[in-house]
Amino acid sequence: MEENYKLEKEYTIPIDVFREAYTSFQKQFICPKHNLFMGIFCVIAVVFIGIAVNNTSNYLPYVGALACLAFAAREWYNPKKMRRSICDSVRELGEPVYKIGVADGFFDISTVSDDKVKPENDEDEIEPLPEKTRIQRSDEYQLLEYDKYFLILPDRASLYVLPKKNFTDAELELIRN
Repeated sequence: MEENYKLEKEYTIPIDVFREAYTSFQKQFICPKHNLFMGIFCVIAVVFIGIAVNNTSNYLPYVGALACLAFAAREWYNPKKMRRSICDSVRELGEPVYKIGVADGFFDISTVSDDKVKPENDEDEIEPLPEKTRIQRSDEYQLLEYDKYFLILPDRASLYVLPKKNFTDAELELIRN
């Protein structure tokens, strides 16, 4: 099927741009919830410590305070662990070449080539490249622009990073619109 694209271009995503983009995504969508829970656990820990100071014969408030502080530390650490894990996975992919097609009501993003090492013998199967992804401009769709990249968020569960580095000003304006 022949698509009527206004723009069709190939690009790669450097790992430092991906890390920065994913950090921006986390700051806007993931960290507020974690920060809220971290604050709640810290307040509960302070309440337990207040109870423990007034009642020195009971050790249970100390245990509760330590548990709440451990939960707060977990809420602080989990986004960092998730970012490191995802960035490591992307780093293992190398820098595959992607292709974006911009049309009136949608984006098409596909993987053109994969720079992974080819299998050494014929017994290893080559995994086929994933099919192109069509991102409709709908109510849930968001396009966030930063200095070095665009974040394309088709829904709350996925994101696509589009680095600005290899695009001209006219092409960037077409993506914005």
